[in-house]
Amino acid sequence: MSDSAANNDYPAGEARYSLLSRRAGFGTPSFNPLVRAVVALVGRGIGHLRAVRDRRAMVERLSRLDDRMLDDIGVNRYEIEAFVDSVIARRSGANENERNLAA
Repeated sequence: MSDSAANNDYPAGEARYSLLSRRAGFGTPSFNPLVRAVVALVGRGIGHLRAVRDRRAMVERLSRLDDRMLDDIGVNRYEIEAFVDSVIARRSGANENERNLAA
């Protein structure tokens, strides 16, 4: 098959895909909100998993520090998890304020 024949087949293949997607309901207005809802749900789930991973990594890093280093930043070993939670809460509060200012 020559290059020109392949280029001529592409629009037909694209039209075939478009026809199949319309038959499957991908182009219908009722399908689009469903897709948006699923994408938003998956996005929130991924965001939650990232937050859990980041929290765990922060706790692990702070746990590796010796007591003198922790004392330098004003944290006792038994306070590490509460300290991490307060840092995350401040970050999310700052992000919320930025979103409110942008709106």
